[in-house]
Amino acid sequence: RSGFHQREKFILANTPSSMVVHTGEVFFADRVEERFPLDKLSQDMGIQSCWGLPLRNQEGTVLGVLLAMDTKTIIRSKSTQALVKVLQSLAGNELTRMQTERTLRSNEKQLESQNRELSRMNQLKSDMIAVTSHDLKSPLAAIIGYASLLEEYFSSLDEAKKIYYIQRIEEEGQKQLVFINKLLDLYRIESGSIDLEL
Repeated sequence: RSGFHQREKFILANTPSSMVVHTGEVFFADRVEERFPLDKLSQDMGIQSCWGLPLRNQEGTVLGVLLAMDTKTIIRSKSTQALVKVLQSLAGNELTRMQTERTLRSNEKQLESQNRELSRMNQLKSDMIAVTSHDLKSPLAAIIGYASLLEEYFSSLDEAKKIYYIQRIEEEGQKQLVFINKLLDLYRIESGSIDLEL
């Protein structure tokens, strides 16, 4: 039974991997099947010896486990120990890189979402400015028009027409004042300087 075991999901409780996560490096030269009777992988493969090391990130958090298992006794020579330590370091660094990459992808998605929201808000602001400009220009154009008529034809207009044009100027001015006050109220509400009572 050489090679890698197929990728499957395993329950880690009562396994050598669980012991590595909780206690650190473990080495069992024999009787792994007896020590971990609930470990399905060890039982299915007839594992006799195992050597497990935690894979940690720079903060010391365990990200994974490097576990060597064999149906025969694992020899722990100095050269094997050195090789395993190198593998532990490489695998730990790779897991850290993968975790960092996953975090970066998550942050990137969050930033993309925030950028879309900012673009939408910017478009709403542009639309509001366009509508506001139109709503401010209409009464102002009427005021200017009525004032121009009064100025040009004042001496030839009867009193009723003069009063009519002055009233129109006042009405359009009031419309503009109401609109500006609503805009200012909206700004105060948005900035939190006014409380709404509902």
